[in-house]
Amino acid sequence: MLNFALAYGIRTWSDWNLALCFLLSFAANVLVAVVLALIGTVFAKKAKKSRGPQKVAASVKETAGVLQKAKPHPRPALPQEPAPQAIEAVARSSS
Repeated sequence: MLNFALAYGIRTWSDWNLALCFLLSFAANVLVAVVLALIGTVFAKKAKKSRGPQKVAASVKETAGVLQKAKPHPRPALPQEPAPQAIEAVARSSS
């Protein structure tokens, strides 16, 4: 839809032949596709060089090793409240 809008917009601004306007619209789409492909290629090369997963795996192993050696701190005992001696029964209706 935007291709048609661009083509008719070019036609309105320039009074050129409509076929030429659609050709220019197509060329603009091809140019945008090429630019996005180049950007994608650059990011793909960076991702290929990256050692991200290996770094994460090493970090996880290091953290697990540190946590296995850790000892818990003693916690103070909480004062316990005395339990009630008797609990009253509650009458329930059967209806």
